Amino acid sequence: MPTQPCNSNAEFLKSQGNELYQKGQYQAAQRKFTDAIKEDPTNAIYYANRAASCLALKEYLDAAADAIKATKLDPNYSKAWSRLASATYGLGSWAESIHAWEMALECLPLQKQSLETEEKLRNQFTDGLKKSQTAMITPQKISGIYVKQGQKMPWEKAAALIQEFADARKISSGFVILQAYGEFKEGVEVMKQITKHCVNGMTTWLGKPDALVNITNGIMRDPRSFHIDCPDWILKFNEQVIFEAQFFKAWVHGGSKTIKEEAFKLLKQSGWDAVKPALSTTVRAWLMCGLMATLRGQYQTSMEYYSRVVDVLDWGSHIWQNVPTRNRGVIFERTFIRGAKRLQLSAMHTCITKKVNNLNFTINDMVVLCHKIITETDANPPSAADGELDVGFMASFWMYPKGEALSFVLCTFLRVYWSSLH
Repeated sequence: MPTQPCNSNAEFLKSQGNELYQKGQYQAAQRKFTDAIKEDPTNAIYYANRAASCLALKEYLDAAADAIKATKLDPNYSKAWSRLASATYGLGSWAESIHAWEMALECLPLQKQSLETEEKLRNQFTDGLKKSQTAMITPQKISGIYVKQGQKMPWEKAAALIQEFADARKISSGFVILQAYGEFKEGVEVMKQITKHCVNGMTTWLGKPDALVNITNGIMRDPRSFHIDCPDWILKFNEQVIFEAQFFKAWVHGGSKTIKEEAFKLLKQSGWDAVKPALSTTVRAWLMCGLMATLRGQYQTSMEYYSRVVDVLDWGSHIWQNVPTRNRGVIFERTFIRGAKRLQLSAMHTCITKKVNNLNFTINDMVVLCHKIITETDANPPSAADGELDVGFMASFWMYPKGEALSFVLCTFLRVYWSSLH
């Protein structure tokens, strides 16, 4: 256990936070623990308590960041390790969760020396460890469309018809998938070239730091462009993300609250040349985490990532609304935010249709997001300020987001109507 702190102001704030937490007022408790941390940023208990508040709010990224900080301040703090284990479990990171549970158990006294409360913790940690171990060994089938060898992919079918559509001046989804595939493929080709080397005991990377931009651009244009075409695709992708995160000094721990705080600090220290790529890489990595979680059936995890993406984008586009795009980056443009909200909306709809338990949003929240997307899209039609836009881009970032939002609203009303009849 960590030693008792001596900062009376921080201790008073902590006690207020604990009281609010016990009442179920988790956001208010979170703020009190944040104030306590400002008073004394060296106390592991305050970070661990804020992590508990984040867990209660299902803010797993921020919970993990706080728990990691607590374990660094006090490596023998069992509750900090347990909260890291719970957070990483919520993010679908089974191996990290198992390790954290093991560390939590290791930090407890030997059973013969344990008090009753510590034995309760031991039982809780053991149950958590078993749950993570079960998840680790449970086979996970990636959902999607499996294509037989020789069967044409959507972009190949589109390529065969695109000239015909162009000559007839027809607007077709073929334009969308073809252009989405082009960007996705360009990113994947760069990704496949990355190599890892060990020099003097240090891992170094040789590659180009622009794969993530093209891969995510392609997916935001049309999620159907995502495909895995080689056995080591996921391994290569993970290596590329690690490389780009290191290259651009992106944030690898923490959620939207952490990134907002750190981005301001980095902006003051190093300016937009550092903040722009760091934010872009972080946001795009989260988008991919959300997509991969959806494909693995980890729907709550996907919602965590998409929600944090949208939170950061809405925040940044507001506070930096007068900063030129060349400085703040394209991620704060309306089209990019609309594309991210489209992915978030799709994940929400999937959670509801699959009747996922313990969601931190309702059907009404989804309908509200639908109306926001529809209203915002109508209020900002394509203009000369957007530059020369291809047909596929207009469909991807105007027609499709609005169309899908309208369809989800209709589906929701029909579901409510049919439920009322039965």
